[in-house]
Amino acid sequence: MADYNGIAQLNPKYTFDEFIVGANNNFVQAAAFAVARHPGKKYNPLFIYGGVGLGKTHIMHAIGNYIKVQNPLVKISYITTEKFISEVIEAVKNGNISEFRSHYRTLDLLLVDDVQFLSQGESIQEEFFHTFNILHDSGKQIVLTSDKPPKKLSGIEERLQSRFEWGLIADIKPADLETRIAILKKKANEDNIQVSEKLLLYIATNLKSNIRELEGFLKRLNVYSSMENTSINIELVQTLIGELMPDEKTEASAAAGSSPAAAGISVSQPSFIEEQPESGVSSSQSGQQESTPVPTQIASPGVTAPAETAVALQPKASDAIGNLRPVNAAFFYPEGCEKEFQKMKAQFREVILKNKFKFYLESVFEKDYCHTKKVNTFMLAELCKTNKVNIAIILLPPPNTASDENFENNLFEAFESNELSAEIIPYTDLNKQYKYLNILLDITMFIY
Repeated sequence: MADYNGIAQLNPKYTFDEFIVGANNNFVQAAAFAVARHPGKKYNPLFIYGGVGLGKTHIMHAIGNYIKVQNPLVKISYITTEKFISEVIEAVKNGNISEFRSHYRTLDLLLVDDVQFLSQGESIQEEFFHTFNILHDSGKQIVLTSDKPPKKLSGIEERLQSRFEWGLIADIKPADLETRIAILKKKANEDNIQVSEKLLLYIATNLKSNIRELEGFLKRLNVYSSMENTSINIELVQTLIGELMPDEKTEASAAAGSSPAAAGISVSQPSFIEEQPESGVSSSQSGQQESTPVPTQIASPGVTAPAETAVALQPKASDAIGNLRPVNAAFFYPEGCEKEFQKMKAQFREVILKNKFKFYLESVFEKDYCHTKKVNTFMLAELCKTNKVNIAIILLPPPNTASDENFENNLFEAFESNELSAEIIPYTDLNKQYKYLNILLDITMFIY
C-alpha cells in the first residue's frame, strides 16, 4: 500500500529567504509569494516554466514551506509527475485507486513538478484532469512546473493545457551576472568557503548555464583546495573550468588569446591520496578511514548480478587500487552496449589511479536497460534503495537511439526524490576523461 505522506517530501532548505532574487526570476518570486500568502485566491493554478537547474523546484517547495508554517494542519503534497504516474499505476494494480483519489482530491495544496511528463498516457491524464478539477472547484491551490509553457506541451490533452492557463503563467530565466555572483557569495558563506570576490566574478562570468552548475563548481573548488591544503586561486579556478569546458576558452583566457598554461602559469594537478603507510603499518593505525562494508544484495525482479560482473571493479591483490577505500555503486547501461560499458569502467579505474583518489568504485550490481522503450526511472532508483546503494552511474544511450528524449531529466528527478546520487556518462563522452574526473569529484563530496 502506498504511503501518501507528501508533506515529508518538502525540503526545509528551500524557503523564500534562501531564494536569490534577480531580474531573471523576480516576477516568479513575487507570484509565488502572493500564492503562499493567499492560497487558492490569487493565482490558481500557478504555472512556472523554465530550463533545468534554474530554481523551479526551490520556489515550489518555498510555497509549501511558507504555507505549512502559517498553518501546520494544512494538507500538502509535493510530488514529481513521474512519481504521480507510478502511484496511479500501483494503485490500479493493487486495487487502491479509491485511497489514491481520497488522498489527492482532499489536499489543500498540490505541488506537481515537471508536468510535461503527463504525456505518457491518456489514462494518467484522465486521472490528473479529474483531480485538478476537484481541487480547483474546491478553491484549493495548485502549483505546477514544466520546462515549457502550456501551449508547447506536446502530447498533453488540450483540455489540460487550457486548465494550466486558468491562473498565472510565469517563466524563470537563466540568472544574469549579478544574480550569479550573489548565488556564489551566498553559497560560499553557507559552506565557509574562502574565495575572493574577484574569483567569484571570474567564475560567474564563465559559468552561465544554471544554478546547480554554479553551486557544484564551488563545491569542487572546495574539495580540491581542502585536499591540497591550499587556498583557492586563479590557477585552480582556470584549471577546473577548463576541465568542465575543455572545448571552450574562458572569457578571460580568450581575451588574452591564450590558455593559462600558454601564458606561463604553472597549474599543478591536485593530489587525492595520502602517502601509503610503510610496510607493516595498517591503514587504521595510520589514521586512514577503514573500508566500508559492502551491503548484501537483495534480489530484485529483472536484475541479475553475476559474480563475474558484480565484482568487475574490485581490485586484484596486486593492484595499486587495492589499498584504497571501496565506495559502493550501482551501474546501468544501454542494452547491447556491454563493450562500451566495460570501456567506461576501465576509464574510471585509470582516472582514479592517475589522479590519486582515496577510493575506488565497488560495483554492487550492474543492470542493462532497454533504451528503445520508455524506461521506468523510478524502478532504477528503487533498485538502488533496495540494495542500499546511494550512488548510481548511468551510461546514456547512443545518440538518436533513445525513445524518450527526457530520459536524462527523468533520471535526475527519480534519484533526487529518493535522496540518491545519480551520475551520468553521455555515450559521446566515453573517451573524455574530464567527465570521469568531474564525477569522481562529485562522489568525493558525497562521501566525505
